[in-house]
Amino acid sequence: PVEVDSALAGPSSQPVLAAGNGGLLEVAFINGGQLYVVQRAASTSALSAPTSLFAGASNPAIQMTNFGKAYLAFTAIDGSGFDVRAAYYAGQWSLETAPLNATPADNAGTGTGRPAVAAAGDGVAIVAWGENGHVYTRRVWATAPSVVFEQADAPLSGCSETSAGQPAIAAGGDSSYAPVAFVELLTCGGQSQSRVLVNR
Repeated sequence: PVEVDSALAGPSSQPVLAAGNGGLLEVAFINGGQLYVVQRAASTSALSAPTSLFAGASNPAIQMTNFGKAYLAFTAIDGSGFDVRAAYYAGQWSLETAPLNATPADNAGTGTGRPAVAAAGDGVAIVAWGENGHVYTRRVWATAPSVVFEQADAPLSGCSETSAGQPAIAAGGDSSYAPVAFVELLTCGGQSQSRVLVNR
């Protein structure tokens, strides 16, 4: 094993990893409440020193396309609550222009709502997260989030929904089609139950 956080004091946590062709490697983790990234350009290269990407962050999720474009979603403290943010890698990391929250005043990306991200083959990402008991998705083109967001959860027929969370998302070559799986707490026939659902 190779230590990626040796230049940092204190403990690190929540590591995530994405790999690309030729040995391209992107590692992200949390240390001291900051989101750090470490990268390797090729299998013959050494890992870079940790670079701070965002202060006041947690819950990172990362994925890379076959063409070396990576997206990183995470939860960020905004001063009055929490936002879901994203960053884009194409040779270097850049933050997207605005938080992804469906409602700016809502707390998003915390607890079972931690974000997930899928990087499609066309270079576009789809981020999924939990907010106010629901699961939402939004597309991101490099550093520009889409205007439209989608709510993935809804009650099953004959049931009422209490909440949804723990999103997982995947995409193939076309970012227009991304299935989202999540856990939904339902009340059916007077009984409360936790079920796994998927929505495209």
